[in-house]
Amino acid sequence: MEISKSAAYPTLKKITKIYASILPIYTYPWVMLSISSCCVFFSWFGGNYLFHTTPFLTRMLYQWLITSIEYSFLLPGISASVEVLGYSQNSIAILLQALQLFAYFILNRLTTNFIFTWKHYTAFCLMFISIFLVI
Repeated sequence: MEISKSAAYPTLKKITKIYASILPIYTYPWVMLSISSCCVFFSWFGGNYLFHTTPFLTRMLYQWLITSIEYSFLLPGISASVEVLGYSQNSIAILLQALQLFAYFILNRLTTNFIFTWKHYTAFCLMFISIFLVI
């Protein structure tokens, strides 16, 4: 199925052109969605780690600010990957979900004392396999 070009296409094309001058273009969806996924972790779960001494409403505001950073990478990451680079929407959706789980796994391991079991590590490996089956 051919994805039609939206009104945002010229801007998305400029974004990918700037990105390609810095890093190889094939890394675009991986980098953009990885940054977004890290922001998801901190916007949803980071309040306890980052802002544990702040009042609730202030913490909520900070977490919404992190969410705005997330969307600054997520929306161009998805849109440009599909419209400009030609990835399928299904592949990008699976990549995004896997990267969010990956970011949650790594950042949770680094920021908490939660003990992971063999089930967690097995699921972690299966996530990687699922990415490479689809992309």
